[in-house]
Amino acid sequence: MSDLIDVTALWQGLVASLVAGVGIAAVFAVGLLGLSMYEGWTGDADSAPAGTTAIRPSQGAGPRSAGLVLAVLSFALVLGGIGLGIYAMLTAAG
Repeated sequence: MSDLIDVTALWQGLVASLVAGVGIAAVFAVGLLGLSMYEGWTGDADSAPAGTTAIRPSQGAGPRSAGLVLAVLSFALVLGGIGLGIYAMLTAAG
């Protein structure tokens, strides 16, 4: 389109930024979900005590262990993404 602006590179940068930004936030949210599974909390507001929005149900070790694994893996991916971003910025040719 323009000799001054590389529109293809601009779009690639925009898409990469959106995917990385939304992706990191989504993986972090999954990590929080896993952490809440590990803690045993659920968002069942209908049966929650007055003034609260969550209850602590009685659940076995299976969902708790799965929640912990999900949380650890998700937070490790988030830290890896942050580290990759910092590495890319520090090693960029300039």
